[in-house]
Amino acid sequence: MPLYEGDLERPLVSVVTETHVWRKIGEKHMAKPREPWDEWLGAPLATAFQALWPLGCRTAADRATVAGVSDRVREAALAALAAPLLMKYDYSRYTPSSAASGTGPRRIGDIGRPEPSERLVLPSGARVELRHGKGVWSMRTCYFDDDVAGRDVPLWRRYRQLVTKLRARYLVAPGGPGTSIVSSDRKEDSIETGIEFVSRYNWGLEPGGPPEPWNDFGDPWPQPPPVPAAPPPGLLRPPPPGGGTSS
Repeated sequence: MPLYEGDLERPLVSVVTETHVWRKIGEKHMAKPREPWDEWLGAPLATAFQALWPLGCRTAADRATVAGVSDRVREAALAALAAPLLMKYDYSRYTPSSAASGTGPRRIGDIGRPEPSERLVLPSGARVELRHGKGVWSMRTCYFDDDVAGRDVPLWRRYRQLVTKLRARYLVAPGGPGTSIVSSDRKEDSIETGIEFVSRYNWGLEPGGPPEPWNDFGDPWPQPPPVPAAPPPGLLRPPPPGGGTSS
């Protein structure tokens, strides 16, 4: 799927998605009842995509299903880049030192080569992880954080709450934004460095700016329902608690 390069100013580039990534999305993330994939993609497309795995694409119809999901992810990723609403960071895998044992502090052993990465907040409330390695950009995962963007969360709140969650996680690191963070909540041990919020204004980090500027995003970002208009003066209003009337 073609997307903008990391600095948002270079020509469009292709982002590849390997089969094992699609399979993980279909088998793991779409299987979680709290992740609202059917609401985002539409129930027919989400159901057809799930049915592909573990065998994968075998027919032209199967390939069309994957292309349909890819197109929806691409559209949402372009919206995130247009806002912009993404995090840029360098991702490195590490292997704990063999000297670490028991309940003592874990020591970092071998650190892999940093890879430029981007974390996009999508209008649906899902997140996408992109990484640049071996000369190409690739999508590494796409999923809903079901604690902040689950099925029981109103659509317009999902991306807002994901923004809040990411800010809370990365802004409390010692030293502030840009500090190396050793992830302890991931299956694969990793280090994230050089963290940058793009744009700082849209993340509510610009000095003097509104703390929640995403409240004013337009299409395709879902908005809260309008506040009901107050009744004209003189009309009966709902009775106050405890009974009686008011006018």
